[in-house]
Amino acid sequence: MLFADFYDYKEILEENKQVFSDYIDVKEWCNKLREMEPIRNAISHNRPLTNAPIRVRDYHLVFQKIIDKVRKIN
Repeated sequence: MLFADFYDYKEILEENKQVFSDYIDVKEWCNKLREMEPIRNAISHNRPLTNAPIRVRDYHLVFQKIIDKVRKIN
């Protein structure tokens, strides 16, 4: 898991839909991960970013809501 990137996380979600579907919309999050992959690549390879910080913040806020939901369930 330490070397996984967004592509790997997308694959994990798709292969384990039954586990994650109680917490997230798997299709939606696979799309988000696909959208974030170029941002991750730009950061990893020191390329310039345009609107990436805004998009990353938005994804973070949504992801935080999912984490809060999981904590309430457990």
